[in-house]
Amino acid sequence: MFTGHNRRIDERILQYLPTLVTPEQNQKLQEMPTLEELKQVVFAMNPNSAPGPDGIGGKFYKACWNIIKEDLLVAVQHFFCGHIMPNSRRVKYMILKDILHLLNTVFPYICWPAQWTEVVDLIASCKHDVKVTSVIWKTPPPNSYKLNTDGSALQNPGKIGGGGILRDEQGKIIYAFALPLGEGTNNQAETQAASYGLNWCIQHGYKKIILEVDSELLTRWILQTSTPPWRIQKFVQELQNLVSQCEVFQCNHIYREANSTADFLSKQSHKKDITQHYYIYNQLPHAARGSYILEKMGVQSFRRKKLKRIKKPP
Repeated sequence: MFTGHNRRIDERILQYLPTLVTPEQNQKLQEMPTLEELKQVVFAMNPNSAPGPDGIGGKFYKACWNIIKEDLLVAVQHFFCGHIMPNSRRVKYMILKDILHLLNTVFPYICWPAQWTEVVDLIASCKHDVKVTSVIWKTPPPNSYKLNTDGSALQNPGKIGGGGILRDEQGKIIYAFALPLGEGTNNQAETQAASYGLNWCIQHGYKKIILEVDSELLTRWILQTSTPPWRIQKFVQELQNLVSQCEVFQCNHIYREANSTADFLSKQSHKKDITQHYYIYNQLPHAARGSYILEKMGVQSFRRKKLKRIKKPP
């Protein structure tokens, strides 16, 4: 058959060959690759694999997927239609062109080089600008009391708890609590912790309250500048009903660094099955004592936040 001079093959012998590929599989093999299939292949690549002749390795394709995916899909589909695969240098140029356009649009204050290796080196050496803010817990005005509360969720949703501390104009503790709340969301924990603390204040005659929380959402809900999700509307309504019973009420948003004692107490709630009550410094959990002393003394904390702006190294 293979050594004879007659190169024609009798196609009747094909019926005796087993069929290993079904018509459905054959149809699947002939389908045009989709973006999702291409993504699966790209993200299955070893990011530490050696780069090809164009200097591009698997890590690049993963990191820049959202930028290059359309150009890459066009190149692959072009190949599947029977055309020659585009030259790697051309593909690299197209990718570099898109990346440079993005970089010049987002970071126009940086002079980006035209060479790929120089672009990579410059990106690797750039760093985010960091904003540093001084944060201090301040005592309330005379004849008023400050209530700091916080919520904690081990998962969202999941096991939740709350904590809080009430202090006088000298920063001395009047009452603190760690409150297990069962299952729920972090926003529910924030709201219920504030409600519990405010209810205790009203029941014990403390009706000139400054409430401080580190949740901007809760602050807006209390001040009625935003509508809460329907799942926790009843908890927010209970809190607003308590607010209406206060003689003087003020709600402030603060950074977490100035709400450390309440934060420690909310995390302490996960270790307890019932509500924990604290009335003096020595009763506080050890983790909360240090932050309580620092806040009372007015010691500064520093909040560091990465900005979207990046800076070029000197």
